[in-house]
Amino acid sequence: MSEADRQTVKRYKGELLFMRAVGYWYLARTWAPPYNPGGDNSGKYFVLRRDYVNGAEDIKNGTLGSVEEVYASIVQDLKDAIEVLPTSYVTSELSQRSRVNKYAAQAMLGRIYFYMGKYAEAKKQIDDVIKSGMYNLNDEPLSAFDKIAGEGSSGEIIWEIALSST
Repeated sequence: MSEADRQTVKRYKGELLFMRAVGYWYLARTWAPPYNPGGDNSGKYFVLRRDYVNGAEDIKNGTLGSVEEVYASIVQDLKDAIEVLPTSYVTSELSQRSRVNKYAAQAMLGRIYFYMGKYAEAKKQIDDVIKSGMYNLNDEPLSAFDKIAGEGSSGEIIWEIALSST
């Protein structure tokens, strides 16, 4: 495997870790009560799985994860993603912001820490994103969200799902 291939595999791993974290975050927001900083987070509402499942029996025998365990899993996935994701890269995608980079993972981790009441940790993550110089708040508020993929992107957008204009 070439060095470029190794870097691509690392990036894919980071992107997948990020997507698993986002997936569990959406599940937690939909099916579990909010994280309670300093309170009880022991309720179990849906299956938490961090390993590969190989077969129907494994799928049927999932274990419910507590709110605390789910949020710990989300945080760990985002930390692991930050370690392997590049800060930026050129893509052939419709939008340069359609692939996850280190700063998108840090912004998401900052958001999760904020919801968990870990404000100092959240601030550190968000400060790193701001200090990167890759993002700004120069656009009019609505213009950051009214572009069609391939027609340019706002400097405010950290991560987006780019779809074809057709």
